[in-house]
Amino acid sequence: MHGSIATRSTAAIATIFTVLAVGAIVAGCSSLAVVRVEDLPPVGPGSPGGLRADAAFEWIARLDPDARSTGDAPRDVARSVPAGFAQSPSGRAVHAISDLGSVYRAGTVANTPRGSASFWAQALAHHAHARYAHVDVVIAGDYHGVVLSADGDARVYAVLTRVSRDSVIVVEAIYPDSAIADVDHAAVIAFLARGSR
Repeated sequence: MHGSIATRSTAAIATIFTVLAVGAIVAGCSSLAVVRVEDLPPVGPGSPGGLRADAAFEWIARLDPDARSTGDAPRDVARSVPAGFAQSPSGRAVHAISDLGSVYRAGTVANTPRGSASFWAQALAHHAHARYAHVDVVIAGDYHGVVLSADGDARVYAVLTRVSRDSVIVVEAIYPDSAIADVDHAAVIAFLARGSR
């Protein structure tokens, strides 16, 4: 009987030491996999700062339908604008306005972290859900992005991206309302799908 108790005690002690060793290993690795979840309030319509105050990517946080939020466009992008839009003289900062009052802007941001146009469209959609009631993903040729609308704001805001080496070309289109968006957005999508590169 004594041999049996001693064997059980030894096995129990070995199990305890194994559990403690695994616990120490897990505790040592936990700093490598920290996940922080916060419920931060979204930026309200009309507030400066873009899609969401805590957007993980600075350029996404800066996006704002009321103000230019990207750098100059590459020369090949700055040369042309969609049909029905007239470009304002602003050098390589692409800024065009349609007869219906829609605004078309194009510029660049750093492709950091490196991502594809699809990656950036997913990031845009993720952060846009905090501020916009309606978020639709759209693809036009090499461009991927989102079309956004907020409750209480008649405007429709489209943001599309295309990766060009170390840069992301960001196209923004702001339509005064959904009826105008139906007309001008079709021109923007056709222009981008044709290869406005």
